[in-house]
Amino acid sequence: MGGEPRGLRRDRARLGQVRLFGRKLRRKEEKPHFRFYPGAYAEGGPLVASAKPCDCCGQPCVWEYTGNIYASTDATVCAGCIAAGYLGQIFKDGYSLDDIELETEVGQALSSELFERTPGVACFDPFEWPVADDAPMAFIGYGADFEKDSEAVRATTSAFSKLGWDDQTGPSDYALLFRPLGGGPMRAVIDLD
Repeated sequence: MGGEPRGLRRDRARLGQVRLFGRKLRRKEEKPHFRFYPGAYAEGGPLVASAKPCDCCGQPCVWEYTGNIYASTDATVCAGCIAAGYLGQIFKDGYSLDDIELETEVGQALSSELFERTPGVACFDPFEWPVADDAPMAFIGYGADFEKDSEAVRATTSAFSKLGWDDQTGPSDYALLFRPLGGGPMRAVIDLD
């Protein structure tokens, strides 16, 4: 009495409307913000509503990471453990959430935040993550999702042109779009399969 039926709770979780009845949030990072991937919770992103237990903290994930973890073992991990940097507790031999390199060197703290505490971006091949103002840029989405955005179209067309593909204009599934953390012009990275 006073609680929701189990079926409704299950449906809420499936729909991404997670509310944990009978317990308080275990930490305020239940849905942490990832500044290098602010859209990580969006539909199609690497974080999905889930009640599976996290192999790192042992609690229900709430937001399970479904992207790649480059490590010697597999694990189910939650957004809170990624953001807090706890994954090193289960991946003793090291790990990364992205198969990328930075376009230019950045400080160790920023590099660690991107590689170890930011959900990975789904891509076909390793790519160089763009850097602006001595910091990794924020991944804002895939080119095909921005087909009506003139800035995204310009950034994508420019990136293809740098590859010698002057006839490729407009949005593309192969374009990864980024924006500097402090704002500024969008840049595209072409990720061919």
